[in-house]
Amino acid sequence: MTDLLSIFGAYDFAIRDALALSLVALSLYVLLSAGIFALPQVGLMAVGAYVSAILSVDVGAPFAISLAGGALASFLVALTLAGVLRRLSGIYLAIASIAFAETVRVAVLNLPLTGGAQGKVGIPRSANDLVIILIVVIATAGLLALKRSRFGLSIAAMREDSLMASHQGINIVRYRIALFGLSGLLAGTAGALYVHMSGFAEPSQFNFELLTQLLAMVIIG
Repeated sequence: MTDLLSIFGAYDFAIRDALALSLVALSLYVLLSAGIFALPQVGLMAVGAYVSAILSVDVGAPFAISLAGGALASFLVALTLAGVLRRLSGIYLAIASIAFAETVRVAVLNLPLTGGAQGKVGIPRSANDLVIILIVVIATAGLLALKRSRFGLSIAAMREDSLMASHQGINIVRYRIALFGLSGLLAGTAGALYVHMSGFAEPSQFNFELLTQLLAMVIIG
């Protein structure tokens, strides 16, 4: 029951990988749907992945705690990033957010706690198919419900004309910070799932090429 995707044979890991990355694509869509051109998702995914890996390997925490810890860490980092970059927009915001992701990659490449260039190995492969599918379904359903809510309507107004939205009483800064937090939560969850699927984490997993793939998933897909 827990290995539902094994029916696809040699393609089962590719499908698990796609499901995990779909969460990161959703985290990217959360920001783009509000007209916020920020691209920190790969860095936020790395934060969630490494925090979850450290909790599992070094602390010995169970999978549920490691998953929640990685998601929460990425959520808090995203909120902090939103505060730091609150005055930026457009291409300047995109460049700054990409710089953040690169900073995270360089940090995990050089910190002894993360295993440096060799990465973190020995991570329990605890993310079974049922858990992965349930998380993706819940995240997708939650975002669809959010889109139809008053919050979603405010996001649509921000995307169309942020100045007009602010004149209608929408707190642009507060909504923007909330969206960054939601994006971080999704990306961090994906990172935690990713390392508990593969059993290891290394800096090369979280590079600019992954960001281009995510953009293609959101824009083309």
